[in-house]
Amino acid sequence: MYKRQGSYSAEVPYKWTGTVTPRKPGYTFEPASRPYEGLLSSQMGHDYQASVIRLTISGRIMSEAGPVADVTVAADNNGGVAATDANGEFQLAVDYGWRGRITPTKEGYNFTPPNKALEAVMQNVAGAGFVAKVKMLTITYSIVFGPEPIPGVIVTAQPGGTTAVTDPKGKYTIQVPYGWTGDLVFEKEGFEFDPPTKPYTNVTDNIDMTAPARVAPPVTPPATTTPPVTTTPPVTTTPPVTTTPPLSLIHISEPTRPY
Repeated sequence: MYKRQGSYSAEVPYKWTGTVTPRKPGYTFEPASRPYEGLLSSQMGHDYQASVIRLTISGRIMSEAGPVADVTVAADNNGGVAATDANGEFQLAVDYGWRGRITPTKEGYNFTPPNKALEAVMQNVAGAGFVAKVKMLTITYSIVFGPEPIPGVIVTAQPGGTTAVTDPKGKYTIQVPYGWTGDLVFEKEGFEFDPPTKPYTNVTDNIDMTAPARVAPPVTPPATTTPPVTTTPPVTTTPPVTTTPPLSLIHISEPTRPY
């Protein structure tokens, strides 16, 4: 006999007394069980509502400066998304048996490892943390005096304290952390710089003022369509009609002839 998927049946003795309890790994049931006493007939429609058990994957994300808040931690395969709190802690809820990768992301940071692979989760998983490090960006520029480059200039980023020195072409490249706001300070014995510092605000990309400027490709104007030339047929000039003037009757007098 055909049975609907998820259906069940069990035979018990006449006047049976006992309890029916559904069980399956990774599931809970409502109700948890049903008691029976002295059964005298078949019982129909005694269904149970099954729910997948939810487990947690938790951890902490730290950097050299301490906990990192607002890191997005995403689990693939429909595992959900969580974010770290002020203590750098996160907690993901996944279904029993879930497997996949969890990946942290936050603008301006790199993470070690970049992600973590988890096999089938059968219980809560703790300690799934990551180490965060702020991305370092570069500022590249040149220092010249008139047309002449100035080598050996010490360039210091404040705050931060990173330094660089200009090369024989007067060029320097210095590293600053993502989002850095501060000043570059220039020093070389025997020189004064005007201005003595160069300010920057919220650096979020590498800056290279020595790279050649990008030239925009020439814009080709749209082709102009010359309208077709309409040839005017030559005008046929009808020769003027020569009007014959009316004949004038000229009376010629002849001399009288003698008879």
